[in-house]
Amino acid sequence: MHDPMQPPIHVILVGASGAVGSRIDALATSDPRFDVVARIDRQRPHHHADMLRVKTPEIIVDFSHFSAVEASASLARQRRAPILVGTTALAPYHLDTLAQLARDVPVLVAPNTSVGSVVLLQIVQKIASALGENFFPSITEWHRQGKADAPSGTANALRRAIEDAARGARDFGPMAVASVRAGSIVGEHLVRFDGPEETLELVHKAHSRDLFARGALRAAQWLVAQKPGLYGMIDVLGLRDPSNQGQHPA
Repeated sequence: MHDPMQPPIHVILVGASGAVGSRIDALATSDPRFDVVARIDRQRPHHHADMLRVKTPEIIVDFSHFSAVEASASLARQRRAPILVGTTALAPYHLDTLAQLARDVPVLVAPNTSVGSVVLLQIVQKIASALGENFFPSITEWHRQGKADAPSGTANALRRAIEDAARGARDFGPMAVASVRAGSIVGEHLVRFDGPEETLELVHKAHSRDLFARGALRAAQWLVAQKPGLYGMIDVLGLRDPSNQGQHPA
């Protein structure tokens, strides 16, 4: 329930015309807790937001393309605004830029803002740490034709979670990750652990891009209340293991 005495969260939306960005725009526009004050895409570059007066609370939400992340980070630094980056295929130097920015403002890096996917990630990590030497993991992911990155950001996060869980205890060797691009599939991820007499499978299927948009808005509402730092969706959901501080955002 929205408190009418509370000001709306002012959103600068980067990638507003994209597949997920457009759904964030639509849902935020119909929600009194949010006010989309600027929409940035190829036709309306980042300097379009420079003329805006800073309004508190304010957040930059970027679901565009990895090539725009540095400009979004610069805008966040300039405006001293929290930033949520849902863009995938980030290179190490992008993550370094965001980590440096996190010293000054709250930064949330979320390759997947689906709540179910975040829970899957945590379960997979626990399973990987519990299974014995004879179980070997593999990941398969399906997305729409034309998706720029392969494997997906979520598949890479799942792989890191498995590797982190097993680090120091065992070596799985090169982990098999298969990417399928077909039709208009929103997103599916299958994690298998194959043993000599049994197989364990975990699967997550996204049926609509609205689930990513709703997760992003939930994360945005959480992030504007945080101190400077680097966060992931597991922080939004309160699932962070204190012993895993400093792990990759998810």
